Amino acid sequence: MGSKAAVLTSPLHNLPFDPEFVWAFEVGLKSDWLQRRLRMNFAAFVYDYQDLQVRVPASAVSVSIENAATAEIWGAEVEFIIKPSAAFQIEGNVAYLDAKYNKFSVPADFDQITGAPITDASGNIILQSLGGNRLNRSPKWQISLAAQYVWAFDNWGDITLRGSFQSQSSVFFTEQNNRLLGNSGWDNFDARLIFESRDEAWQINIFGKNLADDRYISNVVDVNPLLGGFVNLPRRWGISVRYRY
Repeated sequence: MGSKAAVLTSPLHNLPFDPEFVWAFEVGLKSDWLQRRLRMNFAAFVYDYQDLQVRVPASAVSVSIENAATAEIWGAEVEFIIKPSAAFQIEGNVAYLDAKYNKFSVPADFDQITGAPITDASGNIILQSLGGNRLNRSPKWQISLAAQYVWAFDNWGDITLRGSFQSQSSVFFTEQNNRLLGNSGWDNFDARLIFESRDEAWQINIFGKNLADDRYISNVVDVNPLLGGFVNLPRRWGISVRYRY
């Protein structure tokens, strides 16, 4: 069982909120096979959150942090490392995540003039249930693969060629799970060629990142009436030189 500490006031709307609590259950297995040429690791977990600290719209133009939700997160992860030879290595990781709010309600709408939440005839705030929605920034799938080969030269050093691939499925940036305020997932390819001298004094690194030039929204800021977003960096190349003395 774990907890996240209480805070005196929310910097967003000046409201106090309490600790959040989580029951965490995990199981895993680490194993080596084929004279340590193959390593396989597995992990599975369940997190049960109570009094989850979440952002709740307080008016049309402000939000507060409140203990307003419960959530359940479960998932599994498999990673492996294969070494066909001393010079060649392949590694990978696959993770699945199911992260949803069990109970979470927010004001359904706001008065366009006063900014206050809309109420019914009895003065109660009309609520919209977000139970069943996915948690922010919680992709269902994440995959990474990499391979590298090392040429070792006795007299002057090593040359390493490495390529890697990362993939992530869609995410939402807000609790409402608005598809316009999220991304549909992304793929990323990187590569690098590294020379390191035998005494490890010199290192020359030639690299390329986001080689497929996959562009996507990496973050969204939604504070009514302002809406902004950030885009990941484009394809880029570079070289770095390091010397230790």
